This record gives sequence, C-alpha cells and structure tokens, in this order.
Amino acid sequence: MYYILSRNIELPRPLNFGGRIVTNFLVKNYLSNTVLDAIEESGFKDEPIEGGSSEWGEMVGKTSVIRNGGATELSIGKIFKTKLIAMEGSKEAVPVDQ
Repeated sequence: MYYILSRNIELPRPLNFGGRIVTNFLVKNYLSNTVLDAIEESGFKDEPIEGGSSEWGEMVGKTSVIRNGGATELSIGKIFKTKLIAMEGSKEAVPVDQ
C-alpha cells in the first residue's frame, strides 16, 4: 500500500509540450506505507533508517523512468514512485493536430 500526495501546478501560460497544449501539471507522489512506518518508528531522526531486513532489500528493487505520452513516471523499487502528468485544464493533455 502507498500513501499518495497529489499536487496540481498551474503554469503562468500554456506551453506546447511534446505536441500538446499544457496549462498545468499534476504531480502524484507515492510513498510505501512500510517506509512511513519505519520513519515513524525511528522517531523522525535526521539519520538513515535501518534497512537490514529482507523486506527492505526486496522493496528497493531497481530504479526506472518511464515516459508514456504526456506523462512521466520515476520509481525506486516499491518504495517510492512519482508521476508527472501534463494536463490541459482538468483533462490529460492530448496531441495537437499539426
């Protein structure tokens, strides 16, 4: 399970982004509940979280970046994922006819 935080970033003016008219970006961050639990247990100290368990090793996995049309996704295993979605108003931006 993930904790999800979404934020809409409005641009000061429309942009042509990869053949799409974009007025804002939707940013979605996903953070594993396991990570949040570990942070809470550590007392929110400013030091690395102990990650010696096999569960952590399995969660870290590989880092990947995927681009799909007007959206880009960065993930670090099953620990963290962020999506940046190009939007036109409240709808996902679609290619502009040229």
